[in-house]
Amino acid sequence: MTNTYASESKKTSKKINKMRYFQQLYKVNIGCPIEKAILFYLIWRANPDNYPLYSYPSAKTIARETDSSVKTVRRKLKSLEIKGYIETRTRHLGGRQTSNMYIINDFMLRDERKSDLEKMGEAPDFEDQT
Repeated sequence: MTNTYASESKKTSKKINKMRYFQQLYKVNIGCPIEKAILFYLIWRANPDNYPLYSYPSAKTIARETDSSVKTVRRKLKSLEIKGYIETRTRHLGGRQTSNMYIINDFMLRDERKSDLEKMGEAPDFEDQT
């Protein structure tokens, strides 16, 4: 007996080219090398069969793999979220929180749209207006 649900989901799944994310990330000026290293790590850990890309390593694992402290990783993850590169979702198992899920936003499209708008002279001014 074949599992029709599994075969049906394989037909509709969209395989993500992570290399495209890595290539675009090389071009993007995030402003902090630690944030870039964390984003590289999150993309590397993500399953390419899922769209959008997401991964869920613990802050301790990210810290170990990026040679940073756990406190720095938490601060930089929050900064990446504020800048719009990732979204953070809490995960729970048996009523207890486990590691967060980090959804990697499609920053490639965002930056391409901004670039296209700038070429047309219609880009919004993202400078601080204070």
